Amino acid sequence: MPAVGGTGTNESDMSLGRWRTIVGWGLCAFAFAAVMFAMYLSLEPGNYFFYREEDRAGWTHDPVHVAFVCGLIVAEAGCGICSCR
Repeated sequence: MPAVGGTGTNESDMSLGRWRTIVGWGLCAFAFAAVMFAMYLSLEPGNYFFYREEDRAGWTHDPVHVAFVCGLIVAEAGCGICSCR
């Protein structure tokens, strides 16, 4: 008996393992893109709020906060990948 919505042949049906692999790689790609976008945004002083322009001139980049946010993105993707398995 063919699967619901399937053709009855194993050649065209996507197995659950293959589907999980595709979803896992998709999550990795989205996490990588999110980390790169967060790093891109963090390096631009114009993206930060300052009350005065003098404060903007004295702005320095703090990589600890960016690393924390990127770590959260990677951890979230890791949880998503583990839940797919």
